[in-house]
Amino acid sequence: MNRYYCALLSSALITLNLSASPITLVEYDFDQGSSEDPLNGQAVTTSQAFEDAGGGTAWVANDRFKADSSHITGSAAEFLGYITLGNYINDHKGNEDGLFELTGTMNVTGVGNVAPIGFSRLAAPPLNVRAFSADAQGWGTVSLSSTGTVISRLANTGTYENFGATSTAPITIGLDFRPSSGYNGTDNFGTIYWRNETGILATATIGSNVAFNSIAISNQIAINESRPQLMSGSFTLTQILSQTDPFGTWAASGTLPGTVTFDGDLNGDGVQDGIAFLLGVANPDDDATGALPTASEDGSGGLVLTFDCLALADRGPAQLRVAHSNSLAGWTATTDVVPDADGTDAGGIVSYVVDTVSADPLHRVTATIDAAAASAGRLFGRLEGAE
Repeated sequence: MNRYYCALLSSALITLNLSASPITLVEYDFDQGSSEDPLNGQAVTTSQAFEDAGGGTAWVANDRFKADSSHITGSAAEFLGYITLGNYINDHKGNEDGLFELTGTMNVTGVGNVAPIGFSRLAAPPLNVRAFSADAQGWGTVSLSSTGTVISRLANTGTYENFGATSTAPITIGLDFRPSSGYNGTDNFGTIYWRNETGILATATIGSNVAFNSIAISNQIAINESRPQLMSGSFTLTQILSQTDPFGTWAASGTLPGTVTFDGDLNGDGVQDGIAFLLGVANPDDDATGALPTASEDGSGGLVLTFDCLALADRGPAQLRVAHSNSLAGWTATTDVVPDADGTDAGGIVSYVVDTVSADPLHRVTATIDAAAASAGRLFGRLEGAE
């Protein structure tokens, strides 16, 4: 029988960061793709919340696109690849967390070559089409031509902005649906902006409730020959969270004299305030010991921690992780934070079963630390909080 111990703490090495916090929703590195493999079916790295909203986990692309974005024109000179967004972006309209940026680096070589990227109103754009930005499918797109001209476009409005660029252009397309930026759901449905490393290049107001259902890259070329990469490096969709501070709001709800800090313990119950917040304790005055995890052993000798905690959307920038040790001399924390859904941490040692109903509005989490992490019959687990 292994001997188990469970400890709770918040990291003492963390400084508060109340600035806007970006979350990577989708990421794909074209430089890691092969010119021998098709882009179609290539997995993309996604957040769990994005997947839960129906977001795609792989490219869907014309078979002429390769995994590194090089391409063979053959008899079809125009084609496309996309990643579906599910409901994620559309569900954040009118929300202060409704700020998104799509970033990539476009490459163009050869006369007649055009590289468009951007958002599409279609959940499944046709794969054998003219550049999607030119077919009224795109809302908030960019095209880089072989002459080095970047054309930003808000489709169906006739809004164009031209500005000089080289044949390689890092570009970011932003969607801003925040009420604080003008969204009202009547005559202002958000703002699209285009920027590069020098700053904002162009903006346009969205005048109707347009859907944003996929992100895409497209080739448009008049010459029947193979071409090198249209894109290079990372192709990333991020969400930039508002500067709200859920922990600060929770900290202010107490009545005890003194200052509530993330790694402090103002009420002296032995549970640091950051952990108490993450475990859903009502306010800093309350005794948090009843919220601590229970520890047990599974049939394979793994350590099981069961606890309730806040959902990801309610934690703000605060992070909750499971950590394990077989000696107490050093601890290994999970790669990812405690999730909102069942799964296994990227580190492979900790797996989760998440019940989003029984402890509503909290999530009831069963975290299992695999017995492979034990040594000489010893395995320890704890929760670590950070902000």
